[in-house]
Amino acid sequence: MTAQDIVRTLGGKWRGTSGTCRCPAHDDHTPSLDVTERDGKILVKCRANCSQFAVLDALRKRDLWPDPRTNAHKAGAPHAGSGDWAPILPVPAGTPAPDFAALLRTEPTEFWDYQDSRGNLLGYTVRVENKRGKSIIPITWCSGSNGVAAWRRKGFPEPRPLYGLPQLAEQPNAPVIVVEGEKVAVATQNLLDGHVAVTWPGGTGAVRKADWQRLKGRAVVIWPDADEPGAQAAREVADQAIRAGAASVRIVTLPAGLPNGWDLADDIPDSLDPYDLVQHASALVPGDHEAPDQGKEAGKEFLGLLPALAAGDVARWQGREPEPLVFTVDELVPEGMVTLLVAEGGAGKSILMQTACACIAGGLPFLRRETATGKCAGIFAEDPEAVLHHRQGRINDTLDIELEALAGQCFIQSYSGHDATLWCQRRSKKGPPWRCKEGPLGCSRLVPVVHGRAPRATRRALDRLTRRRAREGPVGPRGQ
Repeated sequence: MTAQDIVRTLGGKWRGTSGTCRCPAHDDHTPSLDVTERDGKILVKCRANCSQFAVLDALRKRDLWPDPRTNAHKAGAPHAGSGDWAPILPVPAGTPAPDFAALLRTEPTEFWDYQDSRGNLLGYTVRVENKRGKSIIPITWCSGSNGVAAWRRKGFPEPRPLYGLPQLAEQPNAPVIVVEGEKVAVATQNLLDGHVAVTWPGGTGAVRKADWQRLKGRAVVIWPDADEPGAQAAREVADQAIRAGAASVRIVTLPAGLPNGWDLADDIPDSLDPYDLVQHASALVPGDHEAPDQGKEAGKEFLGLLPALAAGDVARWQGREPEPLVFTVDELVPEGMVTLLVAEGGAGKSILMQTACACIAGGLPFLRRETATGKCAGIFAEDPEAVLHHRQGRINDTLDIELEALAGQCFIQSYSGHDATLWCQRRSKKGPPWRCKEGPLGCSRLVPVVHGRAPRATRRALDRLTRRRAREGPVGPRGQ
């Protein structure tokens, strides 16, 4: 029984979230009973000064109010004065099914049941559509402070369960596809055989409230919705999966031209092969993702590694030759250091970097300088796959080298639209700024070369350095 049902049964009128009807506690010829539903509770007040006890007793006699002496009640009936509601997980056996229409005051378009890994019911999420759009509302079996139990519009307690836990338990070795929304999870499960589709409750703003520990040791592929909130949620899911100890984490790169907000529950274009996109999803290199409460200690540990200032006296170099520097590109890119290439947009930084990768991988000189031949990876955060492909063909023609000669040595990857961070200690300002991780190339001697657009102050500094190099010649190890 809802507040609206009480008003209509007593011949009153309902407007929005409240209504007025005749009070059953006295001979009421002019409607004087105000009935309101607020935060899941029904509030009643007689303007003719009937006591609350008299009003509730009269409503009970008409079966319009639950009896507090028993827990027996209609599923979905709100209960006034029951205090805070706490979800009961799993739902006890024999619990009546919820009356969604009574709880939501409208008929739902769809609903999904959440279960634990053993198939026990945990609750529901319900989809409601109206003129203002769609809403996904959680429904859980709750206990009130007075011991009354009822279905309520209340979310799962944190950490919230994932949708698809039974399938996750039944297929412990299957790769996991994480999507956004229960409807998409059902569609994905039917679409991609051999995979387990899961999602989390609450949408894009509730990623961190879910229990991602279920992904520990699993191969995880994240399929984002085709919009910026979907891409951001995918990055957050990846971060949570890495923290949970997933065996691998990859994010699907969606092709250009999809409608805004498109997902796997929508019509799939003929040119899109979901299996192919999953197979070629971009792998992430996990960093050292520390828990937030470990950051302070990590910062102290880093500061403790700093040498005493007295050890920096330049007198220590007296009578000693400096150790020779090892270069990946002679006198240009030193090994084991970060080299920053800065210039205006459109100056050719990306072409230069992709050419450098081909030269290092193919054992060719770069800018007329010798290179240390080896495996080389280029990660481009702005250029899409097609641009990199066309550019590589032109580079190979210029260098007169076949693509087959670079196979297994040169790795070019587009991270357009994704977080291209390869190393990260933490995202706060304290602690070690970065720590290089050994990646899939089998080489721990990564030489980071970062390029970006130059702010005005940086351009001026680079101009001065360029003029100096023109006057004095290349800067060698001694001139650093």
